[in-house]
Formats: sequence, structure tokens, C-alpha cells
Amino acid sequence: MTAYTDELSTVAESVSRILTDAPNADVAWEALADNGFASIGTDDSFDIPAGHLLTAIAQETGRALSPAPYLSGAVVGATVISGLDDEVRSELGERLASGEVGVLAVPLSTSAWDPLAGCPVATRRGEHWTVSGSIIGVLNGAQAAYFLVPATNGLLLVEANATGVAVAAVEGADPSRPIADVVFADADARVLASGEIALSAVRRGLTVGLVSLSAELVGAADEFLDQTIAYLKQRWAFGRPIGQFQAVKHTAADLYTEIAHARALLRDAVEEITAKDAASPEVLLSASLAKIQASKALALVAIRGIQLHGAIGFTWELGAHRFMRRSMTDRFLFGDDDLLVRSVANALSTSAAETTQPTAQDAGAVWLAANAPVFVGRRDHVGHFAVLAEDEAADQLRRAREWERLKSESGFAGIAVPKELGGQGKFQFEALTFQAHEHVYDLPHWIFGITFGMIMPTIISWGTEEQKSRYVPPMLNGTGLWCQLFSEPGAGSDLAMASTKATKVDGGWRVQGQKVWNSGADNADFGLLVARTDPDAPKHKGLTVFIVPMDAPGVTVRPIVQASGSTLFSETFLDDVFLPDEAVVGGVANGWRVAITTLMNERLALTGDGVPFQRAFQAARQYDGHLPADLGVQLVDLYSLYRALHSLSEQILEGVRAGVEPGPEGSINKLLTGRAALGVADFVSRLLGPEVLREPDWNEYVIGAVGLLIGGGTEEIQKNVLSERVLGLPPEPRGRSGLSWAEEKAAYGSEATDAR
Repeated sequence: MTAYTDELSTVAESVSRILTDAPNADVAWEALADNGFASIGTDDSFDIPAGHLLTAIAQETGRALSPAPYLSGAVVGATVISGLDDEVRSELGERLASGEVGVLAVPLSTSAWDPLAGCPVATRRGEHWTVSGSIIGVLNGAQAAYFLVPATNGLLLVEANATGVAVAAVEGADPSRPIADVVFADADARVLASGEIALSAVRRGLTVGLVSLSAELVGAADEFLDQTIAYLKQRWAFGRPIGQFQAVKHTAADLYTEIAHARALLRDAVEEITAKDAASPEVLLSASLAKIQASKALALVAIRGIQLHGAIGFTWELGAHRFMRRSMTDRFLFGDDDLLVRSVANALSTSAAETTQPTAQDAGAVWLAANAPVFVGRRDHVGHFAVLAEDEAADQLRRAREWERLKSESGFAGIAVPKELGGQGKFQFEALTFQAHEHVYDLPHWIFGITFGMIMPTIISWGTEEQKSRYVPPMLNGTGLWCQLFSEPGAGSDLAMASTKATKVDGGWRVQGQKVWNSGADNADFGLLVARTDPDAPKHKGLTVFIVPMDAPGVTVRPIVQASGSTLFSETFLDDVFLPDEAVVGGVANGWRVAITTLMNERLALTGDGVPFQRAFQAARQYDGHLPADLGVQLVDLYSLYRALHSLSEQILEGVRAGVEPGPEGSINKLLTGRAALGVADFVSRLLGPEVLREPDWNEYVIGAVGLLIGGGTEEIQKNVLSERVLGLPPEPRGRSGLSWAEEKAAYGSEATDAR
């Protein structure tokens, strides 16, 4: 959607003004029609694909909780019409453009998975057709000028004012979603289409309706979260804004993440309806996933948002209840959430289900198909957690280095790295595309994950020309494996309190201290070290980053056994280690800025990393469409996360292509990856039952998965980042201002002693 960002923003602003200025639904619909927004689904004259336009408008109608018949008329009705012959399309398109509402006459919860369920009966009487039957809960039925009626003989047109048509408005829970019961009693009807054409038109309309409904749900959730955040900033209690309390901030961050998850799936679904026939099963699956998550997001935002407002949130006057009412109604619209979950679960658990995101067959994909299988190891898929024998671990490391060497020799290493540094000098999005192809295979590429995902971008951004030319080429050819030497026993999440000391001496620095949780340090050739060079400066100001050869005298690495039994990370002791001046990266006392570059890249690099989605999906397919209901719910949750993480990666790729710096995607990816890691562990445990205890691959993964909630920054830290830097909530009290690192450490040490 990046290519149309400016145009879509203009459309959204226009729609927002219309809905804000309109005193009622009729005026709003008339204004939408006058501006051409009612007939987008039948009008090919727009430069922007209809799916993108419909979604942008739907997010605004959702924000406004508009009762205008946009969803039923401009989306579902128009999409059904667009699938009919040119004459019908022209005739009904003109009526729609003039402001007449054509409504698909189906019950509220009818879904594209079974679009003809309970359809009325059509009867031929000479040259004419009539239709009879009752349809309960038709969206905007009372606003319809005509009905598009799926019947036993095809798709019929019935005028709302025809003899034999009775429409009774229903007073439902949500006045902004008007519904009506419609009864046809031998009403005159006109056949618009029959057979597969009629079925496809109806299915297409309901599928596009699901996508636009998802957009409305996301818009509504966005709006109420915005209102809630504004309240949290201005409401004070206990001497400070309530939005400063961490429990409140983390709740807000959770809600933001739920919406981001839904928005990622919505983006995915919009791309699908733009590129493919909306009547196809794969598009319906994407649309269903988007609606399931968007419905969940609004429900959570409505409930928790009211709770965060306190008692005022539960008043009629505030109006927060309107979002809950919309959530109540929309969970049933175009397929209730439970039905959609069952339908998606059955599709995913069939032997023919395709759970790997399709990717273009470019040169990189072709090369990988020919070369990657040779390097795949039996246990690479659980590489983060596997307890490997010494010879297995050595073989895995050897294959990882040889794989990077082969990529380098074949022109697929460092795709976006400048040629003078041994790379290919191409665009970053091309590198990310190749990486997406590469991750389809169970390769030990995670061994170089820190090197490529965190260290290399830092060296390229902050290193001297000599450092870049010396260290980057070996990274690319597999001879330069790196680790990160940041955390300490007393400075993990609070990295700025690091106490490893670097003292200036002739020609360089002497380093003394200890680092911990250093992934891959036992095999690394080099480490990127954060050390304190000025203890008398404030804690963020006195840090410097160094390059450390891991075989330097005084460096001792001791592997730490993880809960899973593996030894992925280590503790590293630096005992009077000498580092020359040229080992400084980014300048003396500039270490905090350099370290932040590394940490931001770390969160992006961890997207879905270490989560064996494909193996979990493969295990589910043994049920061939008959997965137990509770496991089906879990399977859909996992597939939703899988698709969302893929979509977020694509969004980052598009941003990089456009030269946009990554936003909050890193923290969102990290939170969703942690959720997915635990989800796969629980799903596989329940799927396999006691057999999981006999499967070393899986029991090691199940125990080790919790580590993904910690590595790369704990969930709590990510939620602080989102709530403060994205949502703008007041930051936590940061301690005493104006103190040097030494003074702050002494003060906190004293307070900690007193507390004990």
C-alpha cells in the first residue's frame, strides 16, 4: 500500500470530514455518493486499486462508528454487482452512484464459506420469477432501494417497494449497525445471474465485505485507543498522570500490539484481494484471518479501554459503550468469529493446505532451491534450543560457515552491502527478499544471525573506513563470526548502568569486567563490547563501544547451560584485556548511540526467529481436516501470528525500499514472536500428548521457547518502548537527575542495601 500512501491519506481525510459534518446517516451516505465514494466497487476509473480505496474509507467509517450503509452498499452490494455482466453492472452501478443502496439480502452472519445457506426459494411463473422466504437480520435492510437476493436458482433483483416485500427494522444492541428482517412473499424478481457466476459474485461480495469489515474494526479500535491514551495523559492520581504507571502503560501497549497484529493481517488481505480473484479460497482464508483478529482487537480495546477510564468509562455520556456495542454486533457479521475459526482450522489441517507464504521465483529463490537442501541438518529447526553432542555442534558450525562462504562465492551474500566491502551493492529490500526465501529452509543460518542482523549494520553505520574494510568481508564469507558483549550481571535491560571498565593507556585501553548472556560467544571470532570509559559522566554519556578479538589474552568464555540443556549463551570475563585505539567504534563516549543502533537492529532481526511454524503446521495436517476444536483454535492463532509477522516484515521491506527508518515494528515483532514461540510450544505439547516427552527435538523446544521472551529485550522493556515512544505516555521516573554514573551507582547501591 506504500505506493498510494499520499492519495489514500487524502481520501481518508475527505471521508473523515464528510462523516464529521453529516448530522445523520442519510446525509452522510448522500455526501459519500456525491463524492464518488459509494460506487468505487463498480467504477474502474480510479487510479488506485478498489481494494485499497475501500479499505481506507472503511477505516474512517469505523473510526466514526458511522451508521451509513457504506459496508452493505458501497462494498458488498457493489462488489456483487461488479461480478455480473456489463449491462447489469452499468445499470446498477448508476443507481448506486446516484445514492440508491443495493443490499445483499442474507442473514447477518452469512459467510463466504457457505454463502447460500438458508437462501429463499425462487419460483418461475411463465415468463416471470417470484421469490419467497424470510431473511433474518439483513444489514441496512431498511435503507435498501433494492435487494440482491441469492436464491435457489441464482442471484435475483427484488425492488424494496415491490408487492410482497415486507421489511421490519430491528432494534438491536448497536444503533450504528441497523438491521432488519426481510420477508418475500411471492415477490416479483428478476434473474441477474445463475450457476457459478451467481455463486462467485456472492462469495466475492462477502469476502471483500470481510476485508472492509476488518478495516472498520481496526479503525474503531484505533479511535477508542486514541481516546483512551488521551485520557491516560490528562487524568492524575497519586500525584502523577495515571498513564505513567507501568501496569497501565503495559495494558496500553498490549492493546496497541493487538491492533498492529490486526492491521498486519488487514494489509495482507488487501494485497490478496487486489492481486487475486476475491472468490478464491486463499483470499477467503486471508480475509477470515483479518476479521478474526480485528474483531478480537476491538473487543479487547473496548473492554480494557473502558476499564482504563475507570467509572467515567461506564457512563452513557462518555460514549465508550458505543465501541463495545459495535464489537458485539460485528463479531457475527459476515460469519461469526467462531465459525470463521472453525473454517480456517479445517482448511489449515487438511493435507493439501498450503501454509508457506508464496514467494516470487526470482534468481535467489532458484539458487536456494538448488543449493540449500545440501546444507540442511536434521536438527537445525530447533537450533536455538537443541542439546547437541559435541560432534553435532561442530558439524552445525562448520555447515553454517560453509553456507555463508558458498553464498559469498555465488553472489548472494551481503546483497545490500557495498561492493567495496565484499557485498553486491544492491537495494536493501532485495536482501530482505532473499532472506525471506532463505528462511523457508531448515538451515543453521541463525548462527550468523547476530553477525548479520546486529553487528554488521552497526559497523557499517559507525565504523571507520578501515574497520569496515577489515571486518565486513570476513562476515560475508563465513570466516568472521561475531557476538554481542552488552549485558552484565548488574546491567541487563538497564544497559546504561554497565560497569565493565575501559581505562586509557598508551596506544589503547585496558578493559576489566564481566559480560553475560552472550549468545554464540564460545564460537565467535570477535565481539562488540560496551564499556565505561568515563565513570564521572552521566550513565548514558560515559560509554564507548569496542571491537574485541575473542582470542585476545585475558578473554575467557564460559558457556552457560540453559533451561533446555543447550549452551547457546555464555558469560565472558575480560581480565586486563588490551584493546588498541583503533578498536573504538563510533568515537569515545559515544557508545550509547552506537549501542542503540545495534539494539534496534536486534529487534528487527528477531522476527519469527527460532519459531518452528512449519513443523507445527505439518504436525497438524495429520488430522486431515478433523482437528479437535480446541486445537483448531490454537492452530488458527498460530497461523495468524505467522502471517502477521510475514506481513510486518514486508512492511519493513517496503519502508526500507522507500528510504523510511523502521518505526515501532521491531518491538511489535518481538512481542508477537514471543507469543508465537509459547504458542507453538503449547500447541505441539497438546497435539502430541505424552509423546512430546519422547521427542527430544520438541521437548527441548518446549522448555527453551520461553527464552525468546527474554532475548533481544524482555517483553516488559518492549512494552515500555511502545507505550512511551509510540503512544506518548509519560515515561517512568528515571531516578535522580544530574548524577554521574558513579554517584548513581553508589546511591542505588545504598538504597538497595537499606531495602534489604
